[in-house]
Amino acid sequence: MNVEQSDIGGVKVSIYTPKDVAPRNRKRVAMMFNSDAIGIILSAIGKMNVVSVHYMPTSPKGNADIVAVYRSLLQSYKPSQIAWVSLSGGCQFGGNTAMWLPEQKLPFPGAMALMTCAGGRMPGDTRNTMNGLDVQLSDFTAFRAGNPQTAPPPAAKQSEPQSEILNAPVIPKGFPPSYLLAGTRDMSLSHTVILHRRLRHAGVEADLNIFEGMWHGFNMEPDLPETRDAIEDLVSFLDRHLAS
Repeated sequence: MNVEQSDIGGVKVSIYTPKDVAPRNRKRVAMMFNSDAIGIILSAIGKMNVVSVHYMPTSPKGNADIVAVYRSLLQSYKPSQIAWVSLSGGCQFGGNTAMWLPEQKLPFPGAMALMTCAGGRMPGDTRNTMNGLDVQLSDFTAFRAGNPQTAPPPAAKQSEPQSEILNAPVIPKGFPPSYLLAGTRDMSLSHTVILHRRLRHAGVEADLNIFEGMWHGFNMEPDLPETRDAIEDLVSFLDRHLAS
């Protein structure tokens, strides 16, 4: 695999290109948010080009970074040939930024992967019940699980993303088909289940995949059989929804 560190739209990116890009993927690209590991695994198993976006992990700068890379890729690809793939906090940024695209006068990508989403102001049951079982998140989020009275974030300015995908009153019309993933020990399982229902109620095709005994971000582990299963599922989903 070829790995290139580059700059797209003024944003640092890592570009993963397999030696044997599948013919169906020669005019496709996936943008990856918040996991170089999954970007590499997706590129290797899916035989497709992946651009891992190193956005600033604060809003609205991170959202603007994602839009800048997407806008640049649209000069070479049709929107229907681009997938947005995201994990954890990147899932929050990916979903929130997609909600912002209509205001930016930009089309939606052809498909999205919203995997083990974190963030939002609707923590749900598993933020508490899985605390101590999720090997990835438990220590980091223990103080939040015991403090549900977190103050809401300040109101966004008019030029910034106005709402999070989990809390927005409306999912925009035409929101892309979405692949969702979590594990049964994932502290963000509730987020994923809530998001799945929100998308379904909005008429969006949403493919929910829950893996037994798996924790937050398990699919970053390349040696797990569940990781290969999840990535192969995702590749099949993208094949069904991306234009060649």
